[in-house]
Amino acid sequence: MYGGGYGQQRRPQTGRGGQRPPFPQRGGPMQQGRGIPRRAGGFTPRGGPVHMGRGPAPMGRFPMANTNFPQQQPRYGTVGDSYFPFLQLERKLPELCKRYPKLYYSQDLTQALAHWTQQQAKLQDAIPLSTHIDFCLDSENTVVAPEAKKDGDDAEMSAEDTYSVQVMLLNPDKPIVEEEAAEGEEKKTPKPTPHQMQQIKFVMGANQNGTVVPYGGNWDAKDGDPKKDATLVKTAIRSCKESCGLDLSGCKTWTKFLEVQYRRKSGGMHYSVVLLPNVWEVLAGKEKIEVCKSVVKEEKEVEEEEEVTDEEAAPAEPKEGEEAAEPAEKKKKIIKKKVTKEVDKVVVRPIEMTLQSLVDLHTNEAGEATVEACLFAQNFDEFISYGKTKKILTFLRQKKKESDEQAAIVKAKREEEQAERQAEAEKKREASEAKRRKLGDEQEEKEAEKKKREEEEKTMTEDEKTARKEEEAAKAAAEKKEREEQAKAEREEAQKKREEELKARQEEEAAKRKAQDEEDKARGYRIAKQTITHVDKAQAEPFEYFDRPSGTSGQIRREVMEGILHALGELTQREVDSLLRAVGLSMDRAHSPLFYRRLASYNSIEEKHLPLLPEKKEEKEGEAMEEDKPEEAAPAEAEAPATEAPAAEAPAAEEAAAE
Repeated sequence: MYGGGYGQQRRPQTGRGGQRPPFPQRGGPMQQGRGIPRRAGGFTPRGGPVHMGRGPAPMGRFPMANTNFPQQQPRYGTVGDSYFPFLQLERKLPELCKRYPKLYYSQDLTQALAHWTQQQAKLQDAIPLSTHIDFCLDSENTVVAPEAKKDGDDAEMSAEDTYSVQVMLLNPDKPIVEEEAAEGEEKKTPKPTPHQMQQIKFVMGANQNGTVVPYGGNWDAKDGDPKKDATLVKTAIRSCKESCGLDLSGCKTWTKFLEVQYRRKSGGMHYSVVLLPNVWEVLAGKEKIEVCKSVVKEEKEVEEEEEVTDEEAAPAEPKEGEEAAEPAEKKKKIIKKKVTKEVDKVVVRPIEMTLQSLVDLHTNEAGEATVEACLFAQNFDEFISYGKTKKILTFLRQKKKESDEQAAIVKAKREEEQAERQAEAEKKREASEAKRRKLGDEQEEKEAEKKKREEEEKTMTEDEKTARKEEEAAKAAAEKKEREEQAKAEREEAQKKREEELKARQEEEAAKRKAQDEEDKARGYRIAKQTITHVDKAQAEPFEYFDRPSGTSGQIRREVMEGILHALGELTQREVDSLLRAVGLSMDRAHSPLFYRRLASYNSIEEKHLPLLPEKKEEKEGEAMEEDKPEEAAPAEAEAPATEAPAAEAPAAEEAAAE
């Protein structure tokens, strides 16, 4: 895994704009650190390292295989390169260096055991990622830190096996709840939600140098047999009580998440176990759970101010006849003097670290406990990634099933259409064949008629031939005119039918509008329907975890999807291709993005209540004019007989004049 986490979308390791792999001091891009560019084993024009056979090959923590033939590039660069199987228990040092190249490992480290892989099915539902605990990290209370063992101690140099326990206290942020706007107020723009890796936090300690260390301690013989998990739990409860004052005796479930093994110089083994207690069940709901600072007692010289009174000489005895003088006032002054006191020196203070910051933490010059905390964070990231990937696999299989069903429906429809086209083509072929035969028969009849006419014309005079031709021409013209009139009548009939259908449709739409307007008027408002697209958060949430770093871009590259699916360790390349093809990811383009928000979206129709539209003035004036027309038409009808009389007398006068 590169880039500090599963699903990190990164540039290729070589090529223009990519990151170069780490080089040692010798044989790297600079010769012996003198700032002189390396000639023999330089870089290609595209920026990739090239080994020319002179000097050591470019390498990271382990040398590359010495091969003199060009390496064939794999078809899918991410498979086996950036992603490793999730459910792998034993992880030796070489694999740890490849999985987590940012970490600096102890020279004694041999392997790490990811115990969560053996119980991941139970842990997926048992570990909540949204239960917040009210830890108080700025408390003034302190606890005295236990004495730390110095380097070179007898226990360190002995050949006996030793054990230690680290405790990771899970404390995610509170879930973000969107506030609903009150009536009449504008809806506020929601704040961007941080990535889930930034919401998951752990309570840890920070020493004087600012180095992050988990709470925990070494096993003691009074705890019992260290090979039993119950004994390690006792060690964890005791060490947490001593280091931060937190009582975890109420936690009944302690998950053995990770184990890191070392082989010391003396030959003895050291086993460091990282435990995850169920604090979300025991401490959730309580207020201000104080996590104390860890201090040590030390003697320190400090300056203190002290108030001192100067006593002046006593006044002389009064003489005879004189009154006694009043005593002089004592003068006070403040002096500083150094005293040795025992003071508290804070060595570890409680802090919160996000999962993202632990995954990206550089452990240069850090102790073994810090590296173990980072290894735990990497494994916790893999634990979450495994659960998210299983959900993604279920989602993709459902989409593939829907795609296959849709493809089957389309195929059946296509076959049906193909059969219909073939039947239609067969009908057309038969009709064409019948037409061809008919044309052939008509042609034969014409040929026979032509021969018959030629035989008859041999015995006819020229006048008879001319009269016959004129008769045939008149007959052809009459037939043509009849055909044109028939076609014209058909066109007029079709136009009339179209106009009637259009008028009926318009009248129907007008009747619907009128009925809708009357319904709206009776209701007092209009109803407008709107199609709104929603994103199913439950379906999009697993994809958002791999949408690094923000989780809000809405897209993941194909190579990332392919890598996490292969990390499950149960799919072949053909199965992965078919799953990704079902959601529109081409196999040829590794960088093509998957727009997962589109896949998780659905549409709904919502109704909005709108005010009624005001009636137009023209419609009101038209209605008023229609009401006035019957009153004006009555006198016109009464005058009609008087005007028709002269018109009836005019033809009679013309007839008399003609006679």
